[in-house]
Amino acid sequence: MSEPSRGPLRHFTCVGSYERCQAACMEPDRYRTLLALPANKPVIAMGAGLSLAGAGFSSDALTVDMRHFNRILDLDQEGMTLHVEAGATLASLFSFLADRGLMIAVQPGHPGITIGGCIAGNIHGKNQYRIGTFADLVEEIQLFHPAHGILDLNRQRHADVFELTVGGCGLTGIILSARIRLHPEAGKSCHVRHTPVAGMQDAVQQMKGQQQHEDFMYSWHDVTPFGGSAGKGFLVSGRFEPGTHERNGWRNHRPLHHASPWPLPVFNGLSLPLINGIYRRLKQGYAGTEDLFTSLFPFAIMPSYFHAYGPRGFIEHQVLIPDAHIVDYLERFLALAHDFRQSFGMVSLKRFRGERKLLRYSGDGFSVGLHLPATPKAIRFLAQLDEIDTQFMGIANIIKDARLPASVVAAQFPEYVQFRERLATFDPGRIFTSMLSRRLAL
Repeated sequence: MSEPSRGPLRHFTCVGSYERCQAACMEPDRYRTLLALPANKPVIAMGAGLSLAGAGFSSDALTVDMRHFNRILDLDQEGMTLHVEAGATLASLFSFLADRGLMIAVQPGHPGITIGGCIAGNIHGKNQYRIGTFADLVEEIQLFHPAHGILDLNRQRHADVFELTVGGCGLTGIILSARIRLHPEAGKSCHVRHTPVAGMQDAVQQMKGQQQHEDFMYSWHDVTPFGGSAGKGFLVSGRFEPGTHERNGWRNHRPLHHASPWPLPVFNGLSLPLINGIYRRLKQGYAGTEDLFTSLFPFAIMPSYFHAYGPRGFIEHQVLIPDAHIVDYLERFLALAHDFRQSFGMVSLKRFRGERKLLRYSGDGFSVGLHLPATPKAIRFLAQLDEIDTQFMGIANIIKDARLPASVVAAQFPEYVQFRERLATFDPGRIFTSMLSRRLAL
């Protein structure tokens, strides 16, 4: 079998536009093309290309675009599992499953993400304190590596490779398909409330008190006043409702063309304090019923949010802080933001529960999520925040932060060295590589 053609160079960029490069790319639509990949040349798989870091491309590697592999292979309604190819998007599966009273219970903010991307990034949604992360839904994976062939993985068969693959950023091979555990559809619509909070610490206490009563929950905060009111915002909570509801969100969602930002940054250090103040006043106290799709995928109908950061783009930083440290951590975070006069496009808290394992973004505590315009000042701010994150036993989300250095990941994750060693044992040639893996010395 002859080696597949690499095709012309293509420009790649992560959603935040911080990591970018030109790389060779192929878009196979037959398994025989994949199986002809050589076992001695750098390669990496890409799903929808919606990663916030450079997880699906590298200038010295062949990017394999998997979006043509998007078939539903089997639905076991009695066993509540779905066997699906890795290139299928959450949007396509939402419609298919909703018609049958089923759903994938863990959903990120955008429906264009593929199943392979969900597995490789171990994504989370807004209900991880109840359901967990995507790793908790994965029953089986079919993985291809040119040196090993096709492997069927689960928690008993090739268990070590299975653990490395879930949350492994695509570094064990190309995910061909997966069997995902389903849940009954939670409802056709969702009643959403925005409850005002006096600050981030107030949001923490309210989340602890309400988490058993809400189907999903997160917070939004305005940090830019840089004074006593810094951190004011609202708690977004939702309860799914039965009955029928028009699926306007599913029909109206638009693809995210993140490679075409606006020529001027509408979101910048001067405008964001004003924009955030207006947004807080408009949205706090809101209560209403939304269709399920809109509630699960808030970014689906507003791609302009990502474009508004302009050509430089933005950086997302997420850190998971244990319960015991979250109040003191937030005090230090707000003080640092004040000292830098740092503006944010988004500041949010989410409640987490789970097990810390390898390089996965999971565990018990609170996730602090930030969107920052990618300016030199923001890079300096994040470098100091990395130190505070580590001091308070936090772990950063490696699939989100496109400037996160290897030294920080090594300091925060006790199993960083173990992940590297186990990966090298499985793949001594380390042919699966990306900008993310090179930056993190994986």
